[in-house]
Amino acid sequence: MKSRATQVYIVEDIKKTEPERSEKTSDPVMTIPAQLDDFGPPARFTEQNNPKEALYYDFRAARTNLPRPNGLVGSVLHMLTFGLGAGFHNMHVAYRESGIWTGLVLNVLLAVLVGYCSCILVWSAQKMYGRVQVPVLSYQDLAEATLLLSPCQSVRRFARAFRHLVELTIALHCIGSCCVFVVMIARNLKELVEGTGCLSDEGDPPLTVYIISLVIPCTAVCMVTNLKHLAPFAIIANFYAGAVLLCTMWYCFKYARKSPLDRKGYKNVMGVFEFIGICVFASETTSIALPIENNMNNPREFHRVILLTMPILTSMTMAIGFFGVWHYGDNSIPPILIHFPYKPFPIQLKVFLCLMVYVIYATTFHVGFDILWFYLRKMHLATRYRLYERLYRTILVCVVTAISYSFPNIRRIMGIVGSSCTAPFLFLYPPFIELIIDWAYPGLGQHRWRLLKFLCLFTLGIIITIGGTYYNVLIAFIEVSQGHVHVFDPDEM
Repeated sequence: MKSRATQVYIVEDIKKTEPERSEKTSDPVMTIPAQLDDFGPPARFTEQNNPKEALYYDFRAARTNLPRPNGLVGSVLHMLTFGLGAGFHNMHVAYRESGIWTGLVLNVLLAVLVGYCSCILVWSAQKMYGRVQVPVLSYQDLAEATLLLSPCQSVRRFARAFRHLVELTIALHCIGSCCVFVVMIARNLKELVEGTGCLSDEGDPPLTVYIISLVIPCTAVCMVTNLKHLAPFAIIANFYAGAVLLCTMWYCFKYARKSPLDRKGYKNVMGVFEFIGICVFASETTSIALPIENNMNNPREFHRVILLTMPILTSMTMAIGFFGVWHYGDNSIPPILIHFPYKPFPIQLKVFLCLMVYVIYATTFHVGFDILWFYLRKMHLATRYRLYERLYRTILVCVVTAISYSFPNIRRIMGIVGSSCTAPFLFLYPPFIELIIDWAYPGLGQHRWRLLKFLCLFTLGIIITIGGTYYNVLIAFIEVSQGHVHVFDPDEM
């Protein structure tokens, strides 16, 4: 083997160093492969079966530590809870950017693409379980194992780099999401305090003061290291999202001054890419696909979870976007509750939005920080982990707040993060993983249709990632250079 700094794990080399398994070995236990030295989470994946025999591996029976696995309904509810997060309340701005009718079409197409890529990821993992004889794999585990067991020897050396790339994009997505949540809470608090129909990021005090005031509360909630304490609050988000949608439709039908036909159906190419970035950010389910599948009673029914979840999720995002733009038009700003009148029930919804986003902020922060902490803790003694973990959590909260303070623009952050960070692990990594796994068996298929499918999905993902990032960064730069300020006036709807 090479030195630690440059060590590369090759499947054949690992096989030679591992003791042969006895035929009387007990049933496998659900464990993630052990962490190795200074290289981060597991790299020691060994090929126990060939791809054809791996299909008969009963990975569900090997998951022996699932005391209460989720059924189909429970899995759908978990995915809806994740999909109907804080991004759901900003979809009307995406429709405003692209045009009301263009947004409807794009929303359906993206929902189909997101759902299919989620299935691709899970199906690929289920093929890999049997090959490595490990019943549970995370997204980054799957990425690393895929290249490590690839038929091409030269590709295997990039297994660890691919893992780090997946971890980086997920961590950046989480940090960007936290920035969005901070601005949402601050803007909602500002509107509650002022209690006027008109709203501006300026004022006395301005929006940035509310953002700074959230440092201490956000730091406090991010010290919660056990997400079980926050899970019940996150589940309530489903009912809350339904209440917000019903209120939006009610105010639209009662107070709308124009017909939806009076709104622009299509604007321009830049608006299309802005819509894609925001919609991808708000409705992605791929990052939660494997955790849900890992805890299902019948994981081979995961496609049914997607078939039930995506129509509900898509219908609700389409409704909030369509009715939001129909009523508020080009004058709308995120989140949509900002537009609700200052009356008792809407005020309760606005207060609850702050609390709900506050909890979602903590859960999202935990996922992103967990990835960073694994590597940061290697620089410190184990006896001082508790101290340094809280120190780094505080530093990351301050970084998120500083970004939000410097650029308090919800839709631009959503567009940039959705295009540059969310789109890759939605549309680029799953097709690539599937192609590598299927390369040797069952092969590329007649007329190499699997390769053609990969090229189509990967090309589409590249266009979304590069085009969306370029246009969202460009318009953000223009707005910053021109000193753009968000102002909402109900008389201009």
